Amino acid sequence: MNIQYNGDSYCKYPGSKITGKERFKKLYHYTSFKTFKKIWEEKRLIFSNVKNVNDPFEVNFSSIIDTIAALPLAFAYDDIKESYKQISFTMRFNSYYNGAMSPMMWGQYGHKGSGVCIEFDYDKLPFNQKMLKGMVEYKDELPVMQITDKLNTKNDVRNFLIAHIKELMFTKYKCWEHENEYRVISSDEESLNIDGAISAVYINRYNRSKIKEIKTLLKDENDISFRYIYIDNINNSGSLIPMEYDIAKMELTRGKNDRIFNKTKSFYEERKSDEGSCLIMKHISL
Repeated sequence: MNIQYNGDSYCKYPGSKITGKERFKKLYHYTSFKTFKKIWEEKRLIFSNVKNVNDPFEVNFSSIIDTIAALPLAFAYDDIKESYKQISFTMRFNSYYNGAMSPMMWGQYGHKGSGVCIEFDYDKLPFNQKMLKGMVEYKDELPVMQITDKLNTKNDVRNFLIAHIKELMFTKYKCWEHENEYRVISSDEESLNIDGAISAVYINRYNRSKIKEIKTLLKDENDISFRYIYIDNINNSGSLIPMEYDIAKMELTRGKNDRIFNKTKSFYEERKSDEGSCLIMKHISL
């Protein structure tokens, strides 16, 4: 049966293309377990300096200056550009894949798979007019900005940057398109209030203590789902699939799996020195 729960509705693999706001009505943020607890306690996401982005070329856009006399404008341009901070989210990939279903994103941003992915309801995030937001566009080449002597002051440069904000702050090399990023930037705000905006919390690695800690945090939050991510072995898609987390059921399954592992491992250890020994177990009791 090729129907799986994608976090919002049931749909068929491999999904179909979605456009516009359908891509970002739910936003996903990967982080470590430790940072997740801090985010939960403070009910906010911190804006990061654009100099700390993962793409070393993104913040270093090329600029062309007409004359040496205009060189101070380039310094002003760099100053203003680096005053911006950002928060990055992942969008839904298509009608089947939500933003929490990417193995690459779990490995790269989810603390090598041991972290947490937080799902947000876009309409409940209190963006203000000082925040610029939008989908990142991925291109083969990054833009080159021409700074001319028509600009005179730092304020002129600031207005120039704002006029070209899409090219400068929402463009990355095409090799990063697997991030499927939705970005929020600001030069004034330090954090984004997320109180009441979380709709689900995802994990993809079994850890009894972390699970119990998350369940404790969510115990009074009836509108927030707790989901476990597992490998899609049905469709062989290589992606991850979310399911509602039933702690009692998972503990039971985990206990049985542990017993199977221990029995079969013991069986192998007893025979591994004999390369001709049969490694097929005829009987196994749990």
